[in-house]
Amino acid sequence: MNQELNKFEKLLFGTTLSQISNLIEDEEAKEYFGYNFQTEKLNFKFR
Repeated sequence: MNQELNKFEKLLFGTTLSQISNLIEDEEAKEYFGYNFQTEKLNFKFR
């Protein structure tokens, strides 16, 4: 379980953050990542 969470964290905070910074000029991508990234983070914290 812990190893799975660590993999997920690395994907979420490594890959996704770099993708967001690459796509931030795209309004649709900014809206999608801004909203979903925050809610995923909250869901992850409170699980």
